Amino acid sequence: MGHGASPQAQEHFDLQPVLDVVKGYWLRAMFSLDHAAVDIVFADKLRVEIEDRKASHRQNHRE
Repeated sequence: MGHGASPQAQEHFDLQPVLDVVKGYWLRAMFSLDHAAVDIVFADKLRVEIEDRKASHRQNHRE
């Protein structure tokens, strides 16, 4: 009974709830990281765009 019960016990232990929790945390982490990255990239692009427009605007006025 000693060795035979081992695989049965492991099978009986349901990993699904654990996997669901891990997946939930992982998805939330990916989602928030993704959004943070998108926000940072977007903000950076926006800042560069504004700087470019200011620079070209100044150049246009100088010429």
